[in-house]
Amino acid sequence: MKIISFATQKGGSGKSTLTLVLAAALAVDYKLKVAVLDCDYQQSIVKTRVQIDEESLQLLKESNPDATYPFDIFSIDLNGIFDFVDNPENDYDLV
Repeated sequence: MKIISFATQKGGSGKSTLTLVLAAALAVDYKLKVAVLDCDYQQSIVKTRVQIDEESLQLLKESNPDATYPFDIFSIDLNGIFDFVDNPENDYDLV
């Protein structure tokens, strides 16, 4: 499992956007199993999945019932990162 991290205390620096764009490209173009851990207190990535992506997925499922998200997103506390990474059940190529 490889780990990529984007971190800074400054808001509005593009952490969430960069994470989503990179995760999508690696999952779709390179066929990697990707997990995104949203540790930000604002939970921007989790909110995007719920508020925007869910509606788009439902529309896609009308024409392709087997459609799924290209990568998984987890809302996780900073203290839980190592538990996630060390858990052998989490067989992701990239976190």
